[in-house]
Amino acid sequence: MRGHTPHGVFGLPSRFWRMSVVVNIGEIVQEALYQGCLTVDAENQLRRLLAHCRPEEVLLFARLQAEIMEGRVRQEARERYHRQLETVTA
Repeated sequence: MRGHTPHGVFGLPSRFWRMSVVVNIGEIVQEALYQGCLTVDAENQLRRLLAHCRPEEVLLFARLQAEIMEGRVRQEARERYHRQLETVTA
C-alpha cells in the first residue's frame, strides 16, 4: 500500500473514498498503520465488523490496539476528545 498517491480515486483525497472500499478488519488495520492514524470513520467501521469477525481478525485488531498504545498510530477520536476538553477548561 505504500506506493499509493495521496489522491485516490478520481483525484479525490483518500478520506473521500478509502473507507467506502474497505471491506474487512485487515484492510482497516493496514490503512491505519500506513497512515499512522485511526480515523473516526474507520473506528466506527471496526466496531461494526468486530461484531461478526473471524479469530484472525481479532488478532489484527489487537495489533492495531498495540500500535495505538505504543504511540505509532494516532486515534482521531481520542484527539478530538482531548481538544474538546481543552476548549471547555480554557
